[in-house]
This record gives sequence, C-alpha cells and structure tokens, in this order.
Amino acid sequence: MTYFTGAITLSKGFLIKGSVKIMRSTSLFFLVLSSVMIFGAYGALAQSCPRSNPETEVKRIVLKTKYYRGTSAWYLTAWTGHWGQGVVLGLHTGQDGRGPFWADYKAEFNFTPLRNNDSAYCVTAEKITLRFFIQPVVHVAKEYPPESCEFKQILKHEKKHVAVTKQWQKDYAPQLKRELESISHKLPPQGPVGEKMIPSAQEASLIIIRSHLDKFMEEKAIPDYIRRQGKVDDPLEYMLVPTRCDNWESYHVSAYNR
Repeated sequence: MTYFTGAITLSKGFLIKGSVKIMRSTSLFFLVLSSVMIFGAYGALAQSCPRSNPETEVKRIVLKTKYYRGTSAWYLTAWTGHWGQGVVLGLHTGQDGRGPFWADYKAEFNFTPLRNNDSAYCVTAEKITLRFFIQPVVHVAKEYPPESCEFKQILKHEKKHVAVTKQWQKDYAPQLKRELESISHKLPPQGPVGEKMIPSAQEASLIIIRSHLDKFMEEKAIPDYIRRQGKVDDPLEYMLVPTRCDNWESYHVSAYNR
C-alpha cells in the first residue's frame, strides 16, 4: 500500500499533496518537487557522482478540531456500515470522511555539471521536508440536544479519540524524523546524466524516499494508531456509557426503526 505519493487519498486515511516549483541561481539549479515518481536507472554511471546527504526536517502541525452535530444517527450508522452492530451516535474521523491525519513533503535537489563535461550533471538531494498534519473531526448525532446528558457523554467519548490522535502524532513526529534521516543515508548517487534526464534522476531518489516512508507508515505507525484507538472503544467503555444517562433511545427512535 502506498502512503507517500502525489495527490491521492489512501484507504487508511493518508492524503499526500504535491507541488512543483523551479528556482534558478547563478551557479546552480534547484528543483523542489513532490509528485508521482518514475524510477530511472543510472547505476552504471553513479560512481562519478557523490552520494546525497540531505538535511531533513519534519514539521508537526495540529489544526483545530472541528465539531459537527447536523448528522443523524441513522446516517452515521449507514456511513460507517455498522448496521447489525448497534447505532452510531458519535464519530471521530477527518474532513470529508478521510482519516484525521495526512502529510505533504518536498525534496530540494541541486544539479551541477561535471568539471570535465558541462553537458553531464550530478544530481543530489539537499533537503527533505515533511509536514505531518492532524485535524480531527467529531460528529455527534443531531438527535441529542447539546444540553442533554447523552450528548455530553457522546462528546466525552469522541474527545478521547481526539486525544489519542494528538498523542499519536506527537509520538510519531520524532520517529518520522529519524526514519527520514535513515532514508537519506540510503540514497544512491544519481548521475552523471544529461540535462533532459535530470527530472528522472530526481524522481529515482524520491521513489526511494517515498517507498521507505510508505513501509514505515504501513508496518508501524498506522497499526499502532489503530491499536490505540481500539483501546478507547473497549467493551467496558461501551458498557458504562449507556448507564450514565436515561434517554438514549427516546432521542433517536427513528434510527432504530429504519
């Protein structure tokens, strides 16, 4: 499964956005890009160029949690596919039903001509920056008035999910930084290549970056996120919450009668 690529929504909630910008200086060209990569093979010539040793940075960005109470219990249940497992009264998710976390990244490259051949270039990554976002979205079934005991209990439960998401991001931002540093040391030399092949050489490096980040998310970060959220929804929690209020069914009888 791919977690780091250009402009796609992933089944586990990660959305990666990309942009391309070219900057020119008097002595070097710099390309900042994040997009779908196509691998280019330059191994036979790579010994003539240095390995990349890029600076790495991970920025943790927490956007304000959004709260909605305009969705019915019936719709929340249908949306999540929980028919037969009870009625969904509250939901912690992300904007537009995606997961509450996503990232974007960019890599800065320079390419310099060989001393003895100004039509051949070495391509090296100079900096890799990843921005790690969260923005939880909480839905509470509209059948429950904000002043009701039931509304407050649903909101309290969903806020536990929000807290887990925030702590998970806080814990994994430094781990992503270490992973990015490790990846940067694995980038092979790219070049020498002709000017028209420079984008492919950059893309080859970015494929390596993305594939390692994908693996980290798929094998470590996402499974841990799911485990942490699962602890909030333990059987004891679901057994205790209904006992704290008296009017659960009377507020959303239509949901039960569908």
